[in-house]
Amino acid sequence: MELVKSDLSYLEDYYQRLFNQSNAALAAEFSGFVREKGEFYRNLPDAFELDAQWLEQDTRRLSRAINRIAKRINHPTFDRDAVSLLAVPIKQLEKIVEMLEIERDRLSVNKMEE
Repeated sequence: MELVKSDLSYLEDYYQRLFNQSNAALAAEFSGFVREKGEFYRNLPDAFELDAQWLEQDTRRLSRAINRIAKRINHPTFDRDAVSLLAVPIKQLEKIVEMLEIERDRLSVNKMEE
């Protein structure tokens, strides 16, 4: 859970940095991040051992959005489009964090009742 929150913070920070730096200055660092995270989020339901349809769907969408960014990073249009491209996975990660917290709380209540 903390890793997911950390990734969200990283994306939000990168989003803000886009307004002050060019893609060329940020591409190398960000390229590695998105290449790794596309795969990570596709497999997140298994890592959490959580069989929830919403998680499978949301992480699949998130993985596609991250992979879309990975393909565009070194293109000349990335500087122009980066803000809108990043807005999608940021929103998706926010939703996943929120839903995981709800799921964690629900599981805690269930354990206490047992």
